[in-house]
Amino acid sequence: MLGNTKGQVAEPWDRWFHQLREKINLGTGLTSTGILLSGRVPTYSALPPGPHPAGTAYLVDADGLIYVWNGSAFPANGAGLNLDGPQGPTGLPGSPGATGPTGPAGPPGPTGPIGPTGNTGAPGINGTDGIDGADGLGYYATSPDNILVDLASPLSFNTQSGLAYSPGARIRLSSVSSGAWLEGVVTSYVINVITFNVDLIGGSGTYNDWDVNLTGEPGTVTGFAGGDLTGTYPNPTIRSDVDLPGSPTTTTQAATDNSPAVATTAFVQAAIAAGGGGGGAGGTGMSKAIHQVAHGFAVGNVIRLSGTSAYTKAKADSIANAESIGIVSAVAGADDFTIVTGGYISGLSGLTATTVYFLDPTTAGAITSTEPSALGQISKPLFWADGPSSGFFFNMRGEVVAANVYQKRLIPMFSGTQSTLYGSTSKLILGSIYFNPNDATWGLSATSTIILHILLATTNVGNAVQADLYRQTGTGAPVVIGSTATTIALTATELTLNVSSAFRPGANDGIFNVRCWLVTTNGTDQATCYGAWLELTP
Repeated sequence: MLGNTKGQVAEPWDRWFHQLREKINLGTGLTSTGILLSGRVPTYSALPPGPHPAGTAYLVDADGLIYVWNGSAFPANGAGLNLDGPQGPTGLPGSPGATGPTGPAGPPGPTGPIGPTGNTGAPGINGTDGIDGADGLGYYATSPDNILVDLASPLSFNTQSGLAYSPGARIRLSSVSSGAWLEGVVTSYVINVITFNVDLIGGSGTYNDWDVNLTGEPGTVTGFAGGDLTGTYPNPTIRSDVDLPGSPTTTTQAATDNSPAVATTAFVQAAIAAGGGGGGAGGTGMSKAIHQVAHGFAVGNVIRLSGTSAYTKAKADSIANAESIGIVSAVAGADDFTIVTGGYISGLSGLTATTVYFLDPTTAGAITSTEPSALGQISKPLFWADGPSSGFFFNMRGEVVAANVYQKRLIPMFSGTQSTLYGSTSKLILGSIYFNPNDATWGLSATSTIILHILLATTNVGNAVQADLYRQTGTGAPVVIGSTATTIALTATELTLNVSSAFRPGANDGIFNVRCWLVTTNGTDQATCYGAWLELTP
């Protein structure tokens, strides 16, 4: 409670109280009574209505003024007393407050100077291989043009475009049907037309089924019978003043025939192939001309030695019969033929380019693209075709097809426990495998046995369960291999299914799935599988 003050006024608070008293006296009209600060209200309108004893005062928070009842009313709104005192002296520093929240990020500072170069990092992981590039230009080609086997030059013919031929390359055209051929050096190749100068030929006639390929330069014959033969095989130049042994009208001579005569070109060619004459290029290397009465061979027959000097057709049905020594490259007559023991040969037919051929186990003297696989047969690769009528002969070592030593195998398809409420229209897939019956590493044959085993149970003896195996085909409905019998066992019971036909060689590969289901769907009973596997017996 504030009362009147008397006597000398002190500074500064005494002066303030003196001034406050004067304000109260002037503002309220009260002179001898004091004021009673009775409380505080938030707003002027919240002042309690009178009557109040004179001097009753309230502080209004809204404007910070004190309103004093003057005996009949409070002062008007805003006319209250302001009790703010004079500014006091600066107080002592308070203790540090709590750290305020982090302010917003300032703008980026200027770029600092470039730091020193760091150490070299560890090498990164190698990237994946790039996509294979397109195949380069090739040489093998064909031509349907009607071409006469003749030395007339230059000769142009139509073939495929985009080949690798260039002027200077030596080519050979071989007739698929007849074996006739022409050789020479290319002078130009424009779009799809090759022009070359013919310098060697074999056979005669006009044909329209030509294989075209590179060929090597012919060897040069220098010295037949002591250097009296010059030129290029197979058309050598024979000196007219030289007597050669043998009949001039035959291509061979008897061992006892030493009569002098001027040899024909055909005789000289045969003599060269047979290795006759001192110093001549003979047939003791990769090819050899052979005389055998009624040999019965044809071009392309693979042959072997039978006895000491007789030749017969080779066959991959036994070790002895498969001991081939070469392939017949030419037949000069019923009693004469030439074999190639290794290297390039043309004039064949019915081949497929880039295919490996084996000695045939069924037809004597033949080759086949199917590798022999029956027990006791001989797997002997010996020919690689570069076109339908030519290729390379390599007399490779054969291998006996032995009985397989594969043991019984088990292939897991599902393990664990899995149940289903569904029936045959929503079968539960339990497990899947990919299998290729034609993968030889499985050791399967046409008599192999493959059995599906599956452990099933039902929760109701009145509701049977069943399983099946099917193969996904990629499109359309799956191919069901077969279904097991049903079971009403309440505990795991093994069911089996013979699926051999789907896993033997010749069958389709694919993803095989095993499924189970309830025979009757009622929303309560369940079919449960405890495991499934395939048993393979080679």
